[in-house]
Amino acid sequence: TIAKIRKKFKIKVEGERVPPPLDSFGKIEKLLKLDITIMRRIKEQIQFKRPTPVQMQTIPIIAKKRDVIALAETGSGKTLSFVLPILHRISQDVQGIQAIVLAPTRELLLQLYKQFLVFNPHP
Repeated sequence: TIAKIRKKFKIKVEGERVPPPLDSFGKIEKLLKLDITIMRRIKEQIQFKRPTPVQMQTIPIIAKKRDVIALAETGSGKTLSFVLPILHRISQDVQGIQAIVLAPTRELLLQLYKQFLVFNPHP
């Protein structure tokens, strides 16, 4: 159940109608209808066999076009938590700006940029 998954992975949420966490990349793939290239790169690039707790909960929220504030340790997968939904929504058929990513430091922005390059199905 939802409560058991959140308890097991120490996921705390606030808000109304918070979507349930997704405890596998397969479930995330189905939710986002991810490009096969993205899923292949996830399997090749990530050391996780399953989504991290922050990914389990934030990806379904972002997929519903809702705001998220996530607190998690360094290396917990926060970056991929929002990179995947953004890549899912970007269309190769649309010209112009489709997403804006803001970061508080240059170092974090470079980290984000690298993640987008790694998982972008249409380089």
